[in-house]
Amino acid sequence: VNLHPTMRSGLQIVDYFRGRDTPTTRPFAPRAAMTITCVIIQALVAIKVPNVGDVLGLLGGSVATAMMFVIPAYCMRIILPRTKKHRVFEAMLWFFALVGFASVPIKVLRLAGAMPQ
Repeated sequence: VNLHPTMRSGLQIVDYFRGRDTPTTRPFAPRAAMTITCVIIQALVAIKVPNVGDVLGLLGGSVATAMMFVIPAYCMRIILPRTKKHRVFEAMLWFFALVGFASVPIKVLRLAGAMPQ
């Protein structure tokens, strides 16, 4: 697990609530404390949530689909000139987004017991 971005963000939140500017370098102790805290929290969540695959499946079908297909298609529509080639590529991205998102309702229905596994 790459904890560097999480650790930096956590320390920036602490600095914000203390009313300080974020320093460019930090001593070892606060970084180590934040990293150990994050590892402990992640371990506890991993122990307490037995079906993390369900959560990852829902996130993959929703958030990942948006990041990979929906946002680029929207940006293409706004930024690039409206040529035939760009429209075809944009349509492909929207189609793949629809296919990728289709797993979300199926997963929710299965988790709710409304659809057989």
